[in-house]
Order: sequence, then structure tokens, then C-alpha cells
Amino acid sequence: MLHGEHQSYVLSSEVPADQRGCSINIALFILSMMYTMSPIMAEEFGSLTPEDLQNKVYFLLEQLQLMALDLPAKYQQRVPCDLLSGLANSLLNDTVFEIVKGLMEIQHVTEKHLYQQRLQLINKQKMELQDLLKQFPDEEIRQRQRVVLQQKHKDEMKATDMNEESVWKLCEDVNKRHPTQLQHCHIVFVSNDQRTVPLWRQKASTEEDKPVIWDYHVLFLYNPDDRCLVYDLDSELPFPTHFHKYVTETFRTDHILKPEYFRYFRVVPAPLFLQHFASDRRHMKRADGSWIHPPPNYPSISNPASNHNLEEFVSMDPTKGLGQVLNLIQLVKKFYQQP
Repeated sequence: MLHGEHQSYVLSSEVPADQRGCSINIALFILSMMYTMSPIMAEEFGSLTPEDLQNKVYFLLEQLQLMALDLPAKYQQRVPCDLLSGLANSLLNDTVFEIVKGLMEIQHVTEKHLYQQRLQLINKQKMELQDLLKQFPDEEIRQRQRVVLQQKHKDEMKATDMNEESVWKLCEDVNKRHPTQLQHCHIVFVSNDQRTVPLWRQKASTEEDKPVIWDYHVLFLYNPDDRCLVYDLDSELPFPTHFHKYVTETFRTDHILKPEYFRYFRVVPAPLFLQHFASDRRHMKRADGSWIHPPPNYPSISNPASNHNLEEFVSMDPTKGLGQVLNLIQLVKKFYQQP
């Protein structure tokens, strides 16, 4: 859920200037690679010898390098050889591609429903802001009214965000297509007691290399062996991204933040999340129970025990709820193994 844009008070005064590098969105390029290589990924590798598999990796790497040459020169530096090599190895596992494909399909269904709503909402909010400026010529009154209006707009935008439902749908999809792989998947809720968690490299950011502040965020992790891949619908990083790269560029370090912005993580095994998560979409409703925006055309998620327990997953109270609550260092230790 989007909480607001970056403000200077998020960072501590010790933020090094050299940590503010250029960010370039190459997610679509990586996806096009994966779709192009999908016929190769669909092959059965059980009968191949280790030498055959190595040759397959070399072939995939060569093809990916050729595709990377189609990028403009200024973007090619964002696709180094080690990234292509890691992607080539990932392509040997068709589950990785199926997860990407499934999540993109889920995202497209959701976005198709919400895209027009979001455009209409943005235009409406712009008109409301213009009307406010005309209605209150006094600057002090105008500023007070602007704060109220911005809060209203923020609540309206939150009502169009259904990240946790998309992740639940992905779990459902993996369980149907690759039931044996669901045990290697985890759902990670990112939040804190103040509901203010800064994440970098997010599509919602309006300025280069500045974080977006979420009240909470939801990730899908696939950890079949010593590798771990992160699937984040809102990230501008490659999709998926290896865990270490994702953490380095998205979370960076808590040392540059004030304590109230430290990130905490509720890590829930995907089978448990699929079984227990429920949301009646109350955040999409007004106080009188009417919809702020029409909901998706599929039913809300529920289970025999609950119709709504989203807050239990967003909460970072380690004594309550499913899964483990970890800090950033503990999260890295859990999912990252140094080569």
C-alpha cells in the first residue's frame, strides 16, 4: 500500500552521496528474454548429462548476450554478464518461467480492471486540487485544506492496490501447476509499527533514486535450493530478481535510516499463506460500506476460519500471527547464501 513519497527526514544525516546511483527499468527486457527462450525451457532435462546441461547453459547465455546487444548502449551496462549468466541458469528450471508467466497473467487481469479506474481517479484528483486552489485564495487556509485533500487522495489510491491478493493468486497458481514447488515459496510482508517503510527502485517513485514509503508491501520468494528469487510486481528491477540484488537495491541498509523507518519482515511459508489468508477488501470501502471503486470480478479471498485477517499478516508483532518476524539482517541470513 502506498503511503507517500520520499521526504528528506526518512534518511539519517549520514547517508553517503555515492549510494545514489542511476536507476533504469529493464524488467520488460528481461521478461521478453524469458518469453523468447520459453521453448527451450519447456524441454525435459532429466535425460541430459551434466555435459549436455553445461552446453545448454552456454547456449542460453550466448542467446541472451545477443539479445542484450539490442539494448541502447547506455542501458547495456545495466545488464552485466553475471546477470545474464544467472538468468541462463535460472532458465534451466521451467518453474521459474511458469511463476513469472503466472504472476504476469494475474497482474494483467488485475491491471486491466484497475487501469481505467486509476486513470479516472488521477484525473479526478487533479481537478479537485485545481478547484481547491481556486476556492481558497488565502495561503494558510489553502495549505490546511490541501493536507486534508491529500489524505483523502491517499486513501482513494490505497483502495486500488491489491498486492496481497495478487500474491495469493500466484500461490494458488503455483499450487495448481507445480504443487511440489509451493513448499519452496515464501510470502514476505514488509512493514513496521509506524507503517512507514521506505523501498527503493519502485515503479511508483516520481523521482530518480528516491524511495517510496509504503505502509506495507508484499513479496513472493522462490527458494528451491541455494538460490532465492524475488517477485515484486511494483519493482523496476528485473522480474524476478536474485535475492541479494533485490535486497541491495530495494532495502539497501537500515543504517542510513532513522529508527522509525526500519523495515521488518513477516515471512510466511506459501502453503500456510494460501490456506489461512483472507481479505474482505474493507480497505476498498467507504465508512458507509459502499465501494470506493468497483472490486475485481472474482470473489474476495476467505477461508472457513476467517473472512478478513490482513492485519494479522501486516502486523510485525512476533508473538502473534503466522510465520516469523525478522529484521533486515535476519532476513538476509535466512535467504542468502554466499557463493
